[in-house]
Amino acid sequence: MANWKTAFFLLLLIVLGVFLCPFWSYGAYLHLKMDLELKPNAIEGSLQTVLQEKKIQTFETEGLHFKEAILDGKPFSSVPFKESALTFLAEKPNSPLFLYFEKSVNFTVVPFNFIDRFIPLPREPFTYEITLKVPKKLGYFALIPSEDYEVKEEGGFLLYKFKNLKPIKSPVLILSKEPFVSSVLTYKNLKISLYSLDNNKVFSKEEVSSWFQKVKPALAALDKKFSEVYPFSKLFVFLIKDQEPKLDYSNTLLVNSSILDDPWEFSALVNEKRLKEGVFYQEDQRVKGLALFFKDVAQGKVELRKKILSTSSLESKSFFYFLELKQRLGEEVLLSRLKHFYETKLFIPQSFEDLLTYLKSSFPEVFVSFSDFSVFKKLYLRGEVVFLQPKEGGYELTLALIKSTSPHTLTPNEREVVVKFSVVCKNVTYSFVKNVTSPYQIVQVWVKERPEEIYLDPDYTVWRVLEKKRRVFRGGQAVRKSRSFGLS
Repeated sequence: MANWKTAFFLLLLIVLGVFLCPFWSYGAYLHLKMDLELKPNAIEGSLQTVLQEKKIQTFETEGLHFKEAILDGKPFSSVPFKESALTFLAEKPNSPLFLYFEKSVNFTVVPFNFIDRFIPLPREPFTYEITLKVPKKLGYFALIPSEDYEVKEEGGFLLYKFKNLKPIKSPVLILSKEPFVSSVLTYKNLKISLYSLDNNKVFSKEEVSSWFQKVKPALAALDKKFSEVYPFSKLFVFLIKDQEPKLDYSNTLLVNSSILDDPWEFSALVNEKRLKEGVFYQEDQRVKGLALFFKDVAQGKVELRKKILSTSSLESKSFFYFLELKQRLGEEVLLSRLKHFYETKLFIPQSFEDLLTYLKSSFPEVFVSFSDFSVFKKLYLRGEVVFLQPKEGGYELTLALIKSTSPHTLTPNEREVVVKFSVVCKNVTYSFVKNVTSPYQIVQVWVKERPEEIYLDPDYTVWRVLEKKRRVFRGGQAVRKSRSFGLS
């Protein structure tokens, strides 16, 4: 396939490489130009790009069959094409690379096909321009969710052009037996294209508009707490029956059609999507926990924290890690650091560990007494009434706050926690916040009336074991013998 056109293009690159490099690389990101054609049972394609000198570039190639590869005018043998990845090292600056490949595709699934890994995928974020030819006789319409795209008829083909000049990681090709029809909704500089693939649920224009009017305040609340910067200018949302949220594809969100019943859930998924597509490119449940943390500070629902606390998943642990860190640093301070990390690292792949390292370097004095994430464990948290006596026209209440990683014994050197507890009296409820530094800590508070009930951590802000039954101390006579009191 290395015909005269390829040879001419290669010569042009060598002569004008200095000028073409900025166009193709878009700064630090690899820029791919691809020509694809849909065949009855396959996708045939070619890829052109420019590699920088001495920089290793690896392409994920699982599911692809390669016909030819040419780097800086030199053909590669077919031996490495059997691997699930291809690695290239250019010896010269601005070395042109050509790949010719084919992917077998099963077109029997209708009316929609979501096809991933349909091109060689660089392991680092990249930009692209894709030209896709679809024979009209095949009866398929195509979409690669991108910043810009257009389609026109040319002979017996539908000719699509897709372009994305913001770095992405995982494009998806969607084929349909019907033209793609969407409702386009605009929030600030973000355009959301809504496609319903649930034939059993048809939404009217008025329903979609009403739903989006509820989404906008939720998105605005998340932006206010986090950032107004999005790594995509267009988001393609597909409503699919019985679909669990899927955020894997670039510029794309697959969700259950029931998401229209919960604008906050949708907005939180959009926020999670920008975290994963802008900074955290690898799948990581801890990033999901960070996204839930942003939802919590924006929405402030106790029910969310209680629901998350009932599990011991990695995302739950991450959620409470940031929630407890917020108690130590203050909400505004922590959020400003998270915003700074996100906006300064945008399109530069980061790991969750990179974020933790950044926070530790920002607040070294706090992390002296705050656990590393690896040893951040659920605590057993309980309280005891040590003494209650009349004093100064009210009551002095002496409590023991007890924390441990064991249900039966005290464990020293556990992290400091900020604990809130509420003292419920007949006519008033008092709230207190204490920094608990030791496994068994005595605190004294004064209340005007005799306590009736005491609740520990009523807002569910501590990563702790959630007890199935509440234990509540109810006020009565002055207490000298220790009694346990309530965990919500």
